[in-house]
Amino acid sequence: MRSHGGVFASITVSLPLSGSTAKQEVAAPLSATAGAQGLSRYFTPFIGTIVLAIILAFNAFQAPALAQTITVSSAKATPAAAQPGQTVVFTATMTANQNASNYPVEFSLLAPGATPGNNTTQQIFSETFKAGVPLIQTDGWTVPAGTKAGTYTMEVAVFNPTYSALLAQQSIPLTITAATAATAATAASQGQAAYPVLLEFPVISGTAQVGQVLSSTTGTWKGATSVTYNWSGNNTGIAGATAATYTPVASDVGHALRVTVTATGSPGLKSSATSAPTVPIVAASSSSPPASASGSTPFAALHTYYMSPTGSDGNNGTSPSTPWATPNHAVVCGDVIIAAQGTYNGNFGSWGKVSTCPSTSGGIDGTGGVNFATLLCAGKLQSCNINCATALCAGTAAMNITASNWAIEGWAATGNGSKRAFQAFGAATGTTIVHHIAFINDIAYNSAAAFGTDDGGMNHNVPGNGVDEFAVVGSIAQKANLDPICVAAIDDAGPANFDTTPGTHVYVAGSFSYAGLNSQECGLSDGEGIMFDTFDAHGYTGQSVAENNIVYDNAWTGLQVTQQNFNKSAVTIVFDHNTVFDDMVCTAFEPGSSGEINIAIQSSGFPWHISTYDNIARTGRATMPYGAACSKTSPDHPYALLIGGTGVAAATLATGGSGLQNIFYGTAASCDSGNCAGSNSAISYQTASLGTNTYEDPAFANISDLLANQVGTPSCSAYTNVTACMARTIADLTPTASGTAGKGYQPPGPCTANSLYPAWLKGIVYLQWTGSTITENAGLVTKPCGY
Repeated sequence: MRSHGGVFASITVSLPLSGSTAKQEVAAPLSATAGAQGLSRYFTPFIGTIVLAIILAFNAFQAPALAQTITVSSAKATPAAAQPGQTVVFTATMTANQNASNYPVEFSLLAPGATPGNNTTQQIFSETFKAGVPLIQTDGWTVPAGTKAGTYTMEVAVFNPTYSALLAQQSIPLTITAATAATAATAASQGQAAYPVLLEFPVISGTAQVGQVLSSTTGTWKGATSVTYNWSGNNTGIAGATAATYTPVASDVGHALRVTVTATGSPGLKSSATSAPTVPIVAASSSSPPASASGSTPFAALHTYYMSPTGSDGNNGTSPSTPWATPNHAVVCGDVIIAAQGTYNGNFGSWGKVSTCPSTSGGIDGTGGVNFATLLCAGKLQSCNINCATALCAGTAAMNITASNWAIEGWAATGNGSKRAFQAFGAATGTTIVHHIAFINDIAYNSAAAFGTDDGGMNHNVPGNGVDEFAVVGSIAQKANLDPICVAAIDDAGPANFDTTPGTHVYVAGSFSYAGLNSQECGLSDGEGIMFDTFDAHGYTGQSVAENNIVYDNAWTGLQVTQQNFNKSAVTIVFDHNTVFDDMVCTAFEPGSSGEINIAIQSSGFPWHISTYDNIARTGRATMPYGAACSKTSPDHPYALLIGGTGVAAATLATGGSGLQNIFYGTAASCDSGNCAGSNSAISYQTASLGTNTYEDPAFANISDLLANQVGTPSCSAYTNVTACMARTIADLTPTASGTAGKGYQPPGPCTANSLYPAWLKGIVYLQWTGSTITENAGLVTKPCGY
């Protein structure tokens, strides 16, 4: 254990010590900068009493506000008496009154008669605490052969990160007895005792309302063979609520609910962990949209920096009082830059190099695996805004990322009509490919394009162009301008291969793309909601996924794949669980026939595999309020699915499959070609394997409300995540027709298996700054368990 310069709280149980000749490990002394200078590693009991009295007397006159306190309870050794050859597991429960990251917890075993610091064995853990939530830590020790009998003491201590204060301490007695042959044989046959070790707290998700199902994850455990659940409300157990799900009843109204997960290891040893509370449960008749019940997990940043609209890049960035002005500073994966609220003028065109990726420590479980440095807004949505007015923004986008391994979270940006909002930029020449760029929980509005990539002007066949490992997750893309840039609201243009690792490389998920317009300058095209744009430009081979998005009221198609006959490399594209509705609203500019989902493979011989399943695609209303320049002034022939071009057969389009099907519905009066149901012009195609689909109106819940409330600039300043802000849109586009359950967009829920989710997004979806700590939260999208 380490020396300490002050005590906030401690619990010590005195135990008799006697002689021993067991092998001892002497820990290195603490440097003077980390503890009280000039003091030995441990105070003697007498000196410690005097110092404690002085500190308590001082605190009586000047008690620190909101001091960090930690209590240690339920400390025990199992078994309490052991023989050489047996394994002892020491367990302690620790609870902090505030969130805390990277606090050292030491298990130091003292032999009888040993002085502090002369430890028989010692383990140091770096723990992240969540205010009021018990944290269980264990340490196992196999008693070496030849260990002398006697009473040993395991000291459990918690320090602050600088070791300048001992926050809590408790002693655990252990009796070592002489070994017998029978005991040694039994221990060897049974193996080591195994208390499950908590790696990640359980998280509750769902809608905090009477009659709505809440679900809990198991948490993440090491060494657990089974788990059980116990729900509580208002800190009182709920009788019979012992499943992974619970449906609130009337008596729960006003109560915040928790779930305690108890994990059992082998041979029958148990540990438990309690989730963060939900928001208070509301009644079933509540007229306002209920809040999400999602929880959070502490995120341990390797380094935390600060940025401000009034900062300076000459500052060190290590405190809110010395913030940077831009992210143009060298950092490492696992670092987080906290951006103060305010308007950031100009364009972030210069970015610091991010190294040491992925991280090997920190994150949500202490094991790292983080592929990003994160630029995180400190406030609610739209409190960190980038204004890209012409005089303030010299580049092509409000935020133009030119370096790899950056995640942008909680930001809002506008291009003021003529420029893009968020962009990842691949170099026009050379061989360096920008990669691992993620936009998470961001809002783009009134821009020429909302989120996208740029390969330097489509310099096709140049290896250095393009972007790889690109994600837009849980964001709002509102293009809303007759722009001169011929792209979609979310537009991944000309990606390039950084690596060939398996799994998804391009991921657009949980996002909302609406009110995207185009321009006559674009040759009567573009203005799509989401487009995988010219993926043949640089011979790209990465799997690309658009999953669980809502796309509506865009100028041309909703979801589109396009190819321009450059490189015939193999590409896999998946459209999964998207709701696509009422696009192609700019028919004054557009050709007569187009599709909500548009597969535009115009050249033969392309080994592309394109799958669409569990989507809902429905053509829409007769008019839209975008003015005379962009309105449905004459009948057109939109399709729910349009498969065009001579290359479709070679591209191997697969829709549906065993147990998987889409819902397609078109409202045009005629059926030009394809699979139609009555007057429903749902599909136009040339040659493709369509699978099994349903051709019926999904009967969305409230289209008129959608039109009245969700056309203009997003208004999300009262929310912390995009999904909560878009709750009305989600409710309006909920299908009500028979057979539509599980189709189209699905609200976030508990973790589930999902092979399409990129492993490289682990630990960052999505982050929030609490004012003192960083958490990763549920409620934006559904993540795989353990991510």
